[in-house]
Amino acid sequence: MPTIPARNLIDEAMIAAGQLAQGETASAADASYGLSLLNRMLETWNTRRVNVYAIEFADRTLTANLNPHLIGPGGSTNFVVPQRPVKIEAAQLVLNTSTPNVLQPIQIRDKDWYATLGIPALTSIFPTDLYYEPAWPEGKLYFSPVGTTAYAVRLHIWTLLSRLANLNAPVTLPPGYQDALTFNLALRLCIGQKAPDAGLVDEARRALAAIQGVNTAAPRISTQDYGMPTSGDRKTFDWRTGQN
Repeated sequence: MPTIPARNLIDEAMIAAGQLAQGETASAADASYGLSLLNRMLETWNTRRVNVYAIEFADRTLTANLNPHLIGPGGSTNFVVPQRPVKIEAAQLVLNTSTPNVLQPIQIRDKDWYATLGIPALTSIFPTDLYYEPAWPEGKLYFSPVGTTAYAVRLHIWTLLSRLANLNAPVTLPPGYQDALTFNLALRLCIGQKAPDAGLVDEARRALAAIQGVNTAAPRISTQDYGMPTSGDRKTFDWRTGQN
């Protein structure tokens, strides 16, 4: 999408919602309210992988014998990143003792796994597992065993949609996001006002589905043995929701 000021996007959303006519611009108060709604929508979108357009590598250096490592935008964090990650998709230990460097996978674990550790303070040169606690305002990275060597670690994290600081802040995102932002913001602007027309609802749904379709891929599916069973209670499975 072309780079446009947040104010222009808000004006377009208000036109789509029927709150402005072509060529009109929002008042200062209405534009400020639209910016607040837009930022809240971006934060909500950041909670779902289907709205995230990329996974980025965050290469940081471990602090020996430290657990947990804090990650976030604050100056007191161990791993400084623009925003506290919603989720760690994958992690690798970067072994720089050879050329080229060797990337050793680190297994991502959950809280139930971490709760079973008999000796959480166990140390080793090579951490093999990682439990991420998305605390606030910084997340907590629990490596296991606790690393005794300051190796680099590569974290695979979501590229989050950033809040817009003011009405003149530039909005620049991959293809499809301008329509998705404009029409879905228009729907939010209708809350407490007149009901949105069916055309706006359809456009908002299609625009959001377009970016979500690009951001996700259907997982590989395998069957037990050589094919699907031909007897029993057969059900359909929706990979998007994880439900039968």
